[in-house]
Amino acid sequence: SICDLCGEALETAKDITFDHWEPLSKGGKDGLENYRLAHLNCNQLKGNLTPEQFMEFQIGSIQWED
Repeated sequence: SICDLCGEALETAKDITFDHWEPLSKGGKDGLENYRLAHLNCNQLKGNLTPEQFMEFQIGSIQWED
């Protein structure tokens, strides 16, 4: 399987988490259509960013905020 956030292989089961693609805090649904496989670290890094915000974060056009 591949991480939907970074595109790299998910090597072991302990690396796999389910990311809410559209964050629940921003109106995303808690259903299978909104789940994506992701590395634990990638999922934690994404936090409650939308997919668009995360893409912008990855290319450095927005800065991380707590």
